[in-house]
Amino acid sequence: MARASCAWTSTLTTLTPGSPARGKPNRKAKPSAGRAPRPQTGTPQLCVRVPGPGRYALFVLHDRDGDDKVGVFTDGFGFSRNPRLGFAKPKLATVVFDFPGGVLPLTITMNYAGGGGHSTASQ
Repeated sequence: MARASCAWTSTLTTLTPGSPARGKPNRKAKPSAGRAPRPQTGTPQLCVRVPGPGRYALFVLHDRDGDDKVGVFTDGFGFSRNPRLGFAKPKLATVVFDFPGGVLPLTITMNYAGGGGHSTASQ
């Protein structure tokens, strides 16, 4: 599959079963990722498959230069539960959410440190 320039990507992290809200990512579970090209108009939407009910954290990257790396001053990024961002990544407890099963729409606020705008991406 060819890489699309200026793509939206998301990474879903599974938490260890029974872990507290401030728990640790399940290092044995491989994060799932989704990729979608930038839409010509409207709000980008991604659908991420989840293994089943549980506790998850979601990271969304607007990779404007298509290099598959987080460029703090070039790319946009957001986390589940839209925590207030500073100079460090947010604590896990501020981004973890419970997935009961079925379909769970989330709205992720995208942040652009380099002045590239502010938008939302629906998950």
